[in-house]
Amino acid sequence: MKKLLLCLGIFLFFVSCKKNEPQPTRPSETAIIEKVNELYTQYGKSNEAVYNQPIPDTLFSQELKKF
Repeated sequence: MKKLLLCLGIFLFFVSCKKNEPQPTRPSETAIIEKVNELYTQYGKSNEAVYNQPIPDTLFSQELKKF
């Protein structure tokens, strides 16, 4: 009985050890990443640069600008 439990434990150990595969990004996440990168490319990392210049209409949707 002990051998059976030991073999079962070893088998479950190896079955549960799975490589961490990178998860594919969804199209919506990709679009968000692109917009954030575009924002940082245009304005840099300074908060003052963002607030002192008008934000292009193509960067954010009208619904988001309402917030």
